Amino acid sequence: MCSRLKTLRAQLQSCVFQVASGALDTLLTLRLSWNDIGDAGLSALARALQPTANCPAGALPRLRELSLDHNQIGEAGVAAFARACEGGAAPLAQLSELHLFNNALGSAGLAAWSTVRRA
Repeated sequence: MCSRLKTLRAQLQSCVFQVASGALDTLLTLRLSWNDIGDAGLSALARALQPTANCPAGALPRLRELSLDHNQIGEAGVAAFARACEGGAAPLAQLSELHLFNNALGSAGLAAWSTVRRA
């Protein structure tokens, strides 16, 4: 069982495909820091996390820690990610740690995320 994954920029596309396929459904920790994924990359990850026929609980139902430090993520990216995590059947229901250090989230991005975390 794979419980931790740290990926480098060269492996990022493969990682997103694995997430979307449900191949990482036992993953507890995902570290994507220092990959410069930006808003587009975080939006792609958010889409990959959504429940599908193959992954009705979402692609990472056990994920507890997600590290996205130093990724040039802005308000648009974190807002898209927050929208993907809304609702009772949130794809990251077990998430207890989200690391976003050194990104340009802005007040709108923080507000979007804080609303989700209270839901």
